[in-house]
Amino acid sequence: MKYQNPAQRKLKEAAFFLLIFFLSLGLYLKIHINQGYLNWESEIYGDKAGYYVYLPSVFFYHFNPNLFPAGIDEKTGFGFQLDTINHKVNTKYPYGVSLMVSPFFGISCLISTVSGLSLMGGFAPLFHRMMGFSAIIYLVFGLWFLKKMLERKFSSRTACITTLLIYFATNLIYYTVSEPLMSHVYSFFLFSLFLFSLDRFLKDENNYGAFFLICLSFVLAIIVRPVNCILFLLYFFWDIRSGKEILQRVKNLFRPRYFLTFILIFTLFILPQLFYWKYLTGNYFHYSYAGESFSDWNHPRILEVWFSTLNGLFLYTPVLLIFLAGLILMLMKRKRNSLLILFVFLLMTYMAGSWHQWYFGCSYGQRTFIEYYVIFSFPAGFFLEWTITRWKFIFRGVLALVLSIFTVFNIQMMYYYEKCFWGSTWDWNHFEWQLKKAKIIPWFEKDQNFSNDYENRILTLSMPVEDTLSHSGSHALYLRADLFPYCVYEKPAKDLIGKGYRQVEASFHVLKYYNRPLDGVASCSIYLGKTLVFEQNAHFGKDIYTHGEWMEKTFLFDLPPKMNSFAVLRLHIQNNGSSDLFIDDLKVRFE
Repeated sequence: MKYQNPAQRKLKEAAFFLLIFFLSLGLYLKIHINQGYLNWESEIYGDKAGYYVYLPSVFFYHFNPNLFPAGIDEKTGFGFQLDTINHKVNTKYPYGVSLMVSPFFGISCLISTVSGLSLMGGFAPLFHRMMGFSAIIYLVFGLWFLKKMLERKFSSRTACITTLLIYFATNLIYYTVSEPLMSHVYSFFLFSLFLFSLDRFLKDENNYGAFFLICLSFVLAIIVRPVNCILFLLYFFWDIRSGKEILQRVKNLFRPRYFLTFILIFTLFILPQLFYWKYLTGNYFHYSYAGESFSDWNHPRILEVWFSTLNGLFLYTPVLLIFLAGLILMLMKRKRNSLLILFVFLLMTYMAGSWHQWYFGCSYGQRTFIEYYVIFSFPAGFFLEWTITRWKFIFRGVLALVLSIFTVFNIQMMYYYEKCFWGSTWDWNHFEWQLKKAKIIPWFEKDQNFSNDYENRILTLSMPVEDTLSHSGSHALYLRADLFPYCVYEKPAKDLIGKGYRQVEASFHVLKYYNRPLDGVASCSIYLGKTLVFEQNAHFGKDIYTHGEWMEKTFLFDLPPKMNSFAVLRLHIQNNGSSDLFIDDLKVRFE
């Protein structure tokens, strides 16, 4: 290898990260430049507004909801709520992201003041753009720390390739350039800083600066996402060789100077959150995610977390198969950290699968794993290093082709993604349509078939879905007796005209909850505006004599030979009986 002096290496490294920065900035601007502000596509909306609201609340409105612009909580997607009756600004999200982006918030205030731009109380266009800029800055520094760590284990070439894959071939890029105010890129940076500092501290246990950064990054990671407390496992078990080393690390932690540092940092950064909860609820300790929990702990959705069309980990981020291959290889060769990484991976899988929404709402892939890519990069790097040094040229070429395909797949999917997956748990038809939209399989022609297992709350926001009984998964549609009909499917007639469809088949599973007469009605209707122009009804349930057992029902409805292109086809289900009923696993097929 040709010798390079330190100045040359630093210049190349600077060019490497400047390239990542400008590529990210260009992609961010391309995605957001025409999306406007204060809408569902903007940077400060939904969950992101909930993370962000601490900053304008502190610096502009003093946590007085009556001072906020009228309707700003609605315009930002109700990521936070302005309770003008109780005089509270209510957000369920911790303040960590706001703290991380606060320097960029301050820069936005300064630029706006100097240039005479409107501040709009922290919601002006400049503040939106600056949030995107902040995510890219944290991303670049996170990748820099990661690359430095990888270079201590592998060759510079392997470290570069692994760093590029962790960013461009995973959903980390999506949560940097498309959703920059979500917590994940900031957690990624803090995980990288934590491991980088831990590596330095393990080499010199008297390095107080490294220990300070360990404490700082850990505490910040907790207030960004409380589940990041798992990170502290690495302090005790990363690069461990024997039980004596674990004991030594415990002793180091409780050295007076170090322990006092940890307590002071922890107290300093946790207190603002406790004060906010006191202001909001009257108590210093508060579980803000009311109604949301790890409710599926006794039957976690493992396969769904890994492979479901609804944000499955390996389906949306197939490059992680390289991580999996490297982890298996490390386990076979009994490499350090292999068991720890396996444990963290399985623990995160179990936690994600146990969460009441294991797919984490509107997500691109399993976003809860993103910060852990810092740890997963080591098995990936191990596999690449092993391949590069042992495989023949032709096999390395095949691997390079596969990795390129994974990267292109991820960027295309990310760029054309709709922010939510509008299908059920195993909806391959909608996933294939998504691939077509991303120009990955342009030959695919989407049919009109539809399925709904009532697991994806994005599809059921206006429906009474319950988790008490279900035919599959954890949820089902709950229809109480003698209520109005629920629309379970809707399709514009223009999507059906010219396709030659003559009938529509609807099937679903029914469960009678009480031992009372059941009279259900399934109807196929066509509306032109608010006017009903066509309807067919089918009764069901009178043949269901036992309650508590699921029974499948299938109905075939004739379609009119002509439909107005402005009309809408709707399928309704109504419960006219005296027994409550559950509906699950709806399937709609056109023939």
